[in-house]
Amino acid sequence: MLWLSILVIILYCGRFSKTAALLLVPYLGWVTFAGALNWAVVQLNAPFG
Repeated sequence: MLWLSILVIILYCGRFSKTAALLLVPYLGWVTFAGALNWAVVQLNAPFG
């Protein structure tokens, strides 16, 4: 849901300010990376839970 809401904000802001939309792209990348990292931790700890 967070990834989708960031994407919607990027598209919405892009209509008014291309700079604002471009500044949100690294945040989308960070959320994607953090999600992948979190998934990897869950997978590594799967035998315990």
